[in-house]
Amino acid sequence: MYKRIDFSKLEGLATYQDTLDFLQASYRETISAIAMAFGSKVIVTGVVDLGVSYSDGWVIIDGELMPFVPGLKADRIIVEDIADTEIFNDGSIQSVYYTKRAKFGNTGGYLFTDFIRVDTLTSISQGLKGLITAHNNLQAAFNTHTHSWNQITDKPGSFNPSPHRHNWTDIDNRPPYSILYAGISWIGDPATDNGQEWRWVFFPSVGTDRYIVAGTMNSQNDWNNWVADNNVTWAVKDREPAAFKVLCQDNGGGVQKLQFEYALISY
Repeated sequence: MYKRIDFSKLEGLATYQDTLDFLQASYRETISAIAMAFGSKVIVTGVVDLGVSYSDGWVIIDGELMPFVPGLKADRIIVEDIADTEIFNDGSIQSVYYTKRAKFGNTGGYLFTDFIRVDTLTSISQGLKGLITAHNNLQAAFNTHTHSWNQITDKPGSFNPSPHRHNWTDIDNRPPYSILYAGISWIGDPATDNGQEWRWVFFPSVGTDRYIVAGTMNSQNDWNNWVADNNVTWAVKDREPAAFKVLCQDNGGGVQKLQFEYALISY
């Protein structure tokens, strides 16, 4: 409680009107603050439909928590402020005790249909668990549910997708490979007739030697000499982050004019 009186002090604490007002305010203000959090027209407990009447209970009206008096049904709820008296030291009788309570009435007050009922924490918890379970079941059903094309009604007679592109990173379940680099290297006439030779192919570093060389020997000879280009077989060796060797075997004769076109694929 944000207000309190320390009654542990000795020698007798005199009790005056301001002392009692301090005590009353400490509870009244705190309870009112909590009540305001629920709303202005709220059924907290009770007020159960008994047929022709409603049972007793507790309600919040405009931030004040007050008892509800049972009674016959009506369209509205009104607030009574009942005053009670006390005899003072000077012999006078004055109203000092005030009790607010809510009950059914026919005029004034508040429409009963405007009041909302606060569920218990247990009921709220069960409701949330039910929603989560329903959501999970629905999600599972969506994830496994499919339709045959023949089962779909009002489908279009034709489907003409518009041309479009996607970035590689937009594709789901894509293979775990990527092209690190692509280039062209001049090989020319790689070896003597029926001989063997190797050539280095250099490129900007790709930071790894774990790549596949996907390539082709592209013939650059004219139409009359293309047979010579066709005599060469090749393989790759000594892969490095910025170079690899192309091993060439000349299986025939003639002068070749070859260029090696390649792509490096990570793995």
